[in-house]
Amino acid sequence: MSPILSREKNIKDNTLKLEEELKNKFEEERKKNAEVYKKNGFEVFGNVKYKKVDIITNEFCPNGIDAVWLWVNGSDPIFYKALEENGKRGGDGRYRDYNTLQYSIRSVYNFAPYIKNYYIVTMGQIPDFLNTSSLTFRDYKLRIVDHKEIFPNNKDLPVFNSNALEVSIHNIKNLSSCFLYLNDDMLLGKKLDIRHFFNDYGLLNIYYNGWSAPEEEQAKKNSWHRSVSFSNKLVNDKFHNGEVVKHPYVSHHCYFFKTDTLKEMESVWPYQFAKTRTHKFREANDLAIPFLHGAFTAETGKGIYIPERNYYYGSFTSDRINNLKVYKDIQKSHPQCICLNDGFSGNDNIFKSETEKLNEFLNQYYSDPSPFEKNAFDLS
Repeated sequence: MSPILSREKNIKDNTLKLEEELKNKFEEERKKNAEVYKKNGFEVFGNVKYKKVDIITNEFCPNGIDAVWLWVNGSDPIFYKALEENGKRGGDGRYRDYNTLQYSIRSVYNFAPYIKNYYIVTMGQIPDFLNTSSLTFRDYKLRIVDHKEIFPNNKDLPVFNSNALEVSIHNIKNLSSCFLYLNDDMLLGKKLDIRHFFNDYGLLNIYYNGWSAPEEEQAKKNSWHRSVSFSNKLVNDKFHNGEVVKHPYVSHHCYFFKTDTLKEMESVWPYQFAKTRTHKFREANDLAIPFLHGAFTAETGKGIYIPERNYYYGSFTSDRINNLKVYKDIQKSHPQCICLNDGFSGNDNIFKSETEKLNEFLNQYYSDPSPFEKNAFDLS
């Protein structure tokens, strides 16, 4: 056998082996979970599991915790046309939809049942999987929030810049005092205890990774790093008389925000908030809200930085073996938070094939639907 054929056979064999291991593991867990549901008093409505769980309130989150997602379907012709009309041609991974939102919502419903209100912020788009005629179930509600609702000046719209949206999400009507904020590629990997967010003294846990701003070399290459450096300078001007003090980058995972803190930040930097909203695409002087919220919370004595723990960041790529290893790592470690970043660079056919495999994995990992999905209550 030629070296090329031998290599192809090894790749195929490894792929089949990994797929079989995942399938067997999921089947074992499915059987265990079925017994757990029976023992713990869940009600079952079609495919939806429900158990009465009270909202969590305390002095820091007096009216509970909500969940907010930003979502866009970049393959929508109307969106694509708007993108081109505003000077952006060609595809972009950050606008690509590979149906992870459906499973992100499932993860919150099943792993954080004390969160009752769900908000999806979109440019007038509605995800295909939603049953729009039934977005309320028992004490759970989901609402689609148009960009127009959260932008003080609709003349700034449309925007295609997540930074511009993040400086505006605290304007969601009736948003709780605290909320879990996720991109559509972020998911909970297991039950989320409220103590993940707060320590015993009531301070917010601000999870960070290895970088600290300003990352000067990174900022030379990347506008996102420049926006973090820009935000760090604002913090230092406010709290350190302009002295260069490094602040950690917060983990790119499931963010926990306080609405009042975001409003206070806007009162401190009103010009920068307003300016970021006018940027249709990312710019170096955008505010980096996750970073800024963390630094502001720490500087005002309301939170402390701690190293991230049990978080998983993986890239979804055109390489089947890479993707299977990512899925296996998640299945093995059951991380608290998962981010499946879009690192795809292949053609449309490969993307379609790998997206199907990704959704197959996610549908096994998050097998219990949320009550907002089409056919969620249909046993046929």
